[in-house]
Amino acid sequence: MKKKFIYIQIVILFILLNTSIYSQTCYNNFRGKRYKFVLEKVIDGDTYKGYINGKLYKVRLLGIDTPEIPHGNDKISKNKPNKFYGISKDILDIYGKKATLYVKNIIHKRDILTLMCLNKRDKYKRLLCYVKKNDLIINEILLKKGLARSYPFSKHPCYDRYRLLEIRAICNKKGLWKNLSLSP
Repeated sequence: MKKKFIYIQIVILFILLNTSIYSQTCYNNFRGKRYKFVLEKVIDGDTYKGYINGKLYKVRLLGIDTPEIPHGNDKISKNKPNKFYGISKDILDIYGKKATLYVKNIIHKRDILTLMCLNKRDKYKRLLCYVKKNDLIINEILLKKGLARSYPFSKHPCYDRYRLLEIRAICNKKGLWKNLSLSP
């Protein structure tokens, strides 16, 4: 069933490649709030802590999900293979660390980032945002590198674009998708 779903996504990929959905219009037409964000800490691949106008916030990358890493006193992550097309927990644990390290190599404490937020918060009260450093959109680069999946449970302005980037990473066997079998 999961493999059939991936095949359907691949067909959609080829259709979408010839449409404007793949363009960056989702950012150009963005109607949410834009903020300057001073990074304090990368918590994991998709969650950061920093300051907006001197007030501390937690930010969650909008539209994507990276594998988990252990937090606090936890010794093991809370990765669930069913969230990532059946990829094993061991592989997810490895790529949770890789996603976090990748982000820590491109954004650093005191970096000034641009947040594009929908003025929504998740169940942990984190701001949901696209995060940009210069011309690099962190949400997208994690999808392109195969370090994240598109988050299928929240519609947002770049939803179709992010699904397409995920499918492209799967087809190109990038990152955590490198051993995913596409055969029925």
